[in-house]
Amino acid sequence: IMLPAQNDADPHPYWYALVLGIFHVDVRLKSQNKPYEPMEFLWVRWLTHDMRYHSGWKSKRLPRITFMPFNDPQTFGFLDPNDVLRGSHLIPAFRHGHTKKLLPPSVARKPTENDEDWKYYHIGLFVDRDMVMRYRPGEGVGH
Repeated sequence: IMLPAQNDADPHPYWYALVLGIFHVDVRLKSQNKPYEPMEFLWVRWLTHDMRYHSGWKSKRLPRITFMPFNDPQTFGFLDPNDVLRGSHLIPAFRHGHTKKLLPPSVARKPTENDEDWKYYHIGLFVDRDMVMRYRPGEGVGH
């Protein structure tokens, strides 16, 4: 998935995450005698923009991202589904292969993934015209 970036240190306009779980819960504050309210949230594993890799329209290369390392406290998180802009198409960077360094054995992976991640992914900008326009400076979605 992708959502608007909230970090001035990285000029890339979006953040990316892999959805690990979708949760629907009924919650209330224990201190208040109010009825339960429904709440939805996503459990995600964050990806980070590869700042060493030059990409974009001028360099004619798709943006490249990788999973955050497991020792970073921001590796996993919870999101309000309303913050998500849309799903994104991630293309494994086959040339760089798999790695076991980004996350030790974890429930965050499918058993078929053999405790490995692709080292990098490229962001598929060309899945549809709206996606392309999100990455064109000064252009708008739906044009």
